[in-house]
This record gives sequence, C-alpha cells and structure tokens, in this order.
Amino acid sequence: MNSKKMVKLSNMIGFISVLALIYWIIIFITMEVFDLRVFKEHTTTTFYFSIMGILALMFGALIINVMFNLSRIAERDKEEDQPPKKTKNN
Repeated sequence: MNSKKMVKLSNMIGFISVLALIYWIIIFITMEVFDLRVFKEHTTTTFYFSIMGILALMFGALIINVMFNLSRIAERDKEEDQPPKKTKNN
C-alpha cells in the first residue's frame, strides 16, 4: 500500500478515535451526573476499559502516522539527492 494512503488512513483513524473519545466522555459524565443507569453494574469498569481501548487505537494510529511520514520524508530526500536525468534532444 502507498505510504501516502497509509498516512491518510491513520489520520482518519486518529480523528475518529478523538471524536469517539469525546463522545464517550460526554456520555459517561451525563450518566454520572444525572444518575442514569444504562448499565446495571460495573459502569465505571466498562468505561475505563473502553477509554483504554480508544486511547490504544489513537496511539497506534499516531505511531503508524509518524513511521510513514518519516518514510515519505526519507524517500523525498533520497529523490532530491539524485542528479537530474539527461534527456535526449531530437
């Protein structure tokens, strides 16, 4: 897969993870403040595990993004170091 596409994909995954994290925190705060009981037991445990999952997804996307951006920069610099190709004139 193209490194440019992988960077775009990891950016999209990171953005969706941030939105999911914000949404889930708002839902949890609403549940705790208004004493809503969607889950009967272990609400905080479920919340913490889901937050850990979302954060793991975000950090994974960040690491992939950094790796592929560095690869793109290295490839770009490698292409700039090469002398220009001579063209044949007719």
